[in-house]
Amino acid sequence: MTPFQKSLLWILPLLMSLTMCAPETVKTSPPQDKHGNPLRIAGYIENVALYPGDLRLKAKLDTGALTSSLDAREITTFQKDGKQWVRFAYINADSEKKVFEAEQVEESVVKTHGAITTVRPVVLMEIEIGGERWVTRVNLINRANFTYPLLLGREYLKTAKIVVNPGETFRLSAEKR
Repeated sequence: MTPFQKSLLWILPLLMSLTMCAPETVKTSPPQDKHGNPLRIAGYIENVALYPGDLRLKAKLDTGALTSSLDAREITTFQKDGKQWVRFAYINADSEKKVFEAEQVEESVVKTHGAITTVRPVVLMEIEIGGERWVTRVNLINRANFTYPLLLGREYLKTAKIVVNPGETFRLSAEKR
């Protein structure tokens, strides 16, 4: 027997014992944030509700975007009580229009993939997903050319304690039938 064959006599049983016990020692636990708080797992598409107004729509959860973005039309700004406000409309696929008014908290300068820079008004909106509501900054832009009228960015996902499973949809919400 060669030295190599002799070494295999003790190495192979050792390797087999390690691989046989490995599945028993691996335990999975629900995802948690850095403080040990549980995180909810969402699909990359979810049904959400916007408040005030109880507007229900589908949203794309996008970890590549920092802020959230809503399809808004007829965007106008005006002064109210010495502050800048925004009036905008959301028009769904059935051409039903809902008009919102909100205080403008800032302007967001966004550079798109085509290197076009746009300035968008930003408002605070309350968004419900999976039965929990959170307030987040939302920039307003015409998203008519996008599949989903609302994009939820990392700020919202972090606040709502959500991680995204890109291989699933409607984990936290039932799909509209």
